[in-house]
Amino acid sequence: MSKDGKMASKEVQPIGEADMEKYIGNSDVSIVDLRESDLYRDGHIQGAINISFAEFQSRMKELDPKKSVILVCHVGPMGEASGQLLLQNGFHMVSNLSGGMANWNGKLVR
Repeated sequence: MSKDGKMASKEVQPIGEADMEKYIGNSDVSIVDLRESDLYRDGHIQGAINISFAEFQSRMKELDPKKSVILVCHVGPMGEASGQLLLQNGFHMVSNLSGGMANWNGKLVR
């Protein structure tokens, strides 16, 4: 993480649950839930938008490359793959929730 609190890097950075909770509600951060819409509706992290992994390549233009992006999936690999795609397309601050929703013990929005 850079001095200004942004997650600047040329690699997808892992982020743990405790650090993730600090970004909930931050308008400079986009939290993207990559799971299917039914799983998203069953419970997701507050403020997360749903762009399924299957749609990610065609919808990633909806994200602001000036913001930090935190990707959330089932257990992590889809977030890593999606993060690499963002980095290849001009994004600089990309993180992936370590262990995905399988390891998330925080509050869920339903």
